[in-house]
Amino acid sequence: MKNLVNDMYAKDISKRVSVSRRLDMERGKFTGSNAPYGYKVDSGDALRKYVIDRDASGVVRQMFVSGSECTFIILKILGSFRSIVLHYREII
Repeated sequence: MKNLVNDMYAKDISKRVSVSRRLDMERGKFTGSNAPYGYKVDSGDALRKYVIDRDASGVVRQMFVSGSECTFIILKILGSFRSIVLHYREII
């Protein structure tokens, strides 16, 4: 009997958490742990929305400009900005 109650409780909590996360996502709230490279999470905003990271925006722009040429160039750019990317991850 006790196992049945615990199982029902776990299913109920799981459903509530899933519904809550889905509602947060529909409202535009960031629900992940780390923002993608080139973005920061605005923790001052109640919805924790993405904000463009000015420090990383130059690297992202170069990746998109070079993206039409070939993947090798993107890897070359990332290699030249490796210290910036690693420093970016340490800050977050």
